[in-house]
Amino acid sequence: MVRDEVTAAVKTALEGPVSVVPERRGFERRRGVPDSVFWLTPADDRFTCKPLPILVELEGTFANAVDDFAKFAERYDDENEYQYSVQAPVIGDHDTERRLKQMQYDIIGIRANLLTADDEIKEREMHEELKSWFERFHAKIHTEASVRRYSPQTIIDWSIKFSIFRHRFETVVPFILAGPQSVSEVTISRLSTPTIPGVVVVNNKYDSRDHTELRYKTAVEFPTLHPIRFREPPQS
Repeated sequence: MVRDEVTAAVKTALEGPVSVVPERRGFERRRGVPDSVFWLTPADDRFTCKPLPILVELEGTFANAVDDFAKFAERYDDENEYQYSVQAPVIGDHDTERRLKQMQYDIIGIRANLLTADDEIKEREMHEELKSWFERFHAKIHTEASVRRYSPQTIIDWSIKFSIFRHRFETVVPFILAGPQSVSEVTISRLSTPTIPGVVVVNNKYDSRDHTELRYKTAVEFPTLHPIRFREPPQS
């Protein structure tokens, strides 16, 4: 059982600011998919996790990006340095095996000239423009945290809402408060499933935005964070 003070501290931290961690993948020998990933994580430095990706791909057509989003879902066994999973962080002591869950990918397509003065953009410039966009607007990412108390373990759902180029993304990431116990199968069956945001930047696109929803089996990792982190105030 996790102490009430730990539950309250985790909930308060999840209701605070969000950090956006940019990761460029589309270059040189370290190339991964998609071209860029922007990880959403609580800004509180007691969290050392990357629970939710925003996937970004540069393409000549909206349809061409579908393959790269599918590859993100498929590459969970890749032994390179890139993360191909979402995370359900565990406040506790025990490791939990990865699971595969069916997830929805909420994907929009935007014109390249929303990021640049031209109708075409290069991958590096796209990444830098979106990085700047998140630096300006990340404070507008809205978060809420709701506690679901079960026996023997508690789940806190981290709800995230934000808009990108007039499209509203809404998703939820579960955090598990397990304490000294291993995460039970019953707890895993109760977890909310995140919706993964995706953005396709399309060169030489002149019409309005595209939108689609896809579903892929995607890996869920369970990184552990020791409860003692949340028994002490965050570092300033």
